[in-house]
Amino acid sequence: MNNFFRESGIPISSSTASTDASVDLIAPPGSGKAIVIVDILSHAITSFKDVSSANYVAPPGASAGLGDIILHVGAGASNLSSPIKLAENTGLQQDSVNKLTVVYYIEEV
Repeated sequence: MNNFFRESGIPISSSTASTDASVDLIAPPGSGKAIVIVDILSHAITSFKDVSSANYVAPPGASAGLGDIILHVGAGASNLSSPIKLAENTGLQQDSVNKLTVVYYIEEV
């Protein structure tokens, strides 16, 4: 997959995840798959933590708050010129209460 898409557009269909709370935004996609983030729209400065089966266990509907901060973005549109690929089977958790939308797709690794 080409890592630069500003002129050509995103090559495959994407999904969105939106929230206004400190929650698990995107669940780990499973073995052999990775989340690729292509855009982030944020109401305020926010950080994201990784959520993987190796370091994260939470009851249904709850957030354990584990994981390392892997991404920090400012308010507004991030306007990424290339995607951000997370590690295999790693999900994404918002670290603060903030309105945001993440555009992403799942890729085989």
